[in-house]
Amino acid sequence: MKEVKTMFGVEHAYIDGRKPYDIFPSKIEAEEFCQKTELWNDKHIPLFIFQADFNSDLIYKEDNGDWNYDDFSNTIIGNYSRIRELNHYPEHFER
Repeated sequence: MKEVKTMFGVEHAYIDGRKPYDIFPSKIEAEEFCQKTELWNDKHIPLFIFQADFNSDLIYKEDNGDWNYDDFSNTIIGNYSRIRELNHYPEHFER
């Protein structure tokens, strides 16, 4: 059985259609990330905060303390739920 770690993520979108997410161990840290106004502009916006169970073999802490993940189909393994909508996907962004 895979080891699981519950994390919070912020999915964000770029005008060119990319939709990555950043992960955090707490909802508060995810919300603080969303408040970093220097990250966001009319070509890059936060979409929503989610909570999910992650495969702990595929997430890791960077040297700077930020969490990161290996992006595989089994990185998120369950209990996925959107917990806060932040913005709608803009019409002028690529799909």
